[in-house]
Amino acid sequence: MRHTARSWVSGSRLRKGVFATATALVVAAAGTVAHAAGGPAAAPSAAAAQPGKSDRPHIILSTDMPPVNGIPGGEPGPANMKSDLDDVQTMVRFLSYADDFHVDGLIASSGTFANYANKQNILDVINGYAQVYPNLKLHDANYPTPDALRAVTKQGLDGTWGQSATNILGAGKDTEASDHIISVVDKATTPVWFVSGGGPRELGQALWKVQNTRSAADLATFVSKLRVYLIDDQDGSAAWMRDTFPGLFVITNKCYWGMANTSTFDGTWLKTYVTTGHGALGADYPLSHWNYGNPGVYEGDTPDFLYLLSGTQGLSDPSDPTLGGWGGRFQQDATNRWSCSSEGASSISRWETARNWDFAARMDWAVKPYSQANHNPVARLNGHGGDEIVHIRAAAGSTVRLHANGSSDPDGNTLSYKWYQYPTMADLAINHSTSEQAEFTVPDVPGRQIDIVLEVTDNGSPNLTSYRRIVVDVR
Repeated sequence: MRHTARSWVSGSRLRKGVFATATALVVAAAGTVAHAAGGPAAAPSAAAAQPGKSDRPHIILSTDMPPVNGIPGGEPGPANMKSDLDDVQTMVRFLSYADDFHVDGLIASSGTFANYANKQNILDVINGYAQVYPNLKLHDANYPTPDALRAVTKQGLDGTWGQSATNILGAGKDTEASDHIISVVDKATTPVWFVSGGGPRELGQALWKVQNTRSAADLATFVSKLRVYLIDDQDGSAAWMRDTFPGLFVITNKCYWGMANTSTFDGTWLKTYVTTGHGALGADYPLSHWNYGNPGVYEGDTPDFLYLLSGTQGLSDPSDPTLGGWGGRFQQDATNRWSCSSEGASSISRWETARNWDFAARMDWAVKPYSQANHNPVARLNGHGGDEIVHIRAAAGSTVRLHANGSSDPDGNTLSYKWYQYPTMADLAINHSTSEQAEFTVPDVPGRQIDIVLEVTDNGSPNLTSYRRIVVDVR
């Protein structure tokens, strides 16, 4: 993002998930439940895919990132080299998590003070990724090849940042990026997420072309396949899309600054865990954002893909923005329209410790063999594996028994547990909330739902956390 200074049914609360029978999880106050035994799992082989990734989201990421060797926007230098370098930070982190996605597109949108788009900036970071790719594959076979990423890196239109929709959309303004978006969506059989830290002009142009060349029914089908997450508006195409396509699912994040923490995660932390001794990809991560004198983690655009990453981790479901996760929590303003919840930036910053140490582990994957790096625990909730949210119904006054039995760690590390409400805050106490087994009495709030998050954290280096969530509908 450039600064001037510093399910197919959309619009519903339908969630992916599994529905557990109440008898398996809810008992009377004096009742008991049987728990399955669990223990450490053997370390997967070097070629194995990480567990829980069978339902990786399809993503097209738009970025206005400057060159890797760019100049912070607050420093002197040529316009085509100056911008906020945290966009490069975002791209490095994204590629370290490329195994968690089907990467369908990397779009270069207009950026830098020169307001031009240059896909070579993305390709340069992919070149760094290519140098560590053989080592990343030791940790997860799902990492895409460098050539696969290069093949979907596409050029957007120059001069669009800050411009009105009238000036940047219309006849004669197709690009390889906008045409690529159309091709990807046409072929899609599951939702395609367009996430944009740069301007969304390329998606706007794709929608304009489909609107003007296809039937209303075909346009509706095309729109129904899209999900959109915007870091602010950036240009006039964002408002135009929201006004023109009521069926388009759009999250607009204007509380993205919750990503930044240059106190705990400062330049020293970055040099230790990211930029030095972590291969060519880590070396591409710039220490600064707007001024050389203020190094640290900024990454204002990173929530756009972290939002989806939370779904692959079992923390949230991207189809329900009210749940909250690493990419923020959102409120519904109208059908298919979402904005930052009253929690604001804290809905992003609350996860900063877990997500930054998780990133540090990914950078270890870039250079270390499997046996010398740490990997996320595998969390199970009441016998359910995978990443889907568990749903149950429970009567007021009944006891819900929770357990993480069967959770395991691929490295044989010791696990700790934490159970808590988020985002709902019903009047209840979770007993044994830091144990493998916990329970609570359902409050007398019929018609309400209670969200309980399970964190499973290992004692490896660095400590890594995995999640599961259970949603209780009170009867």
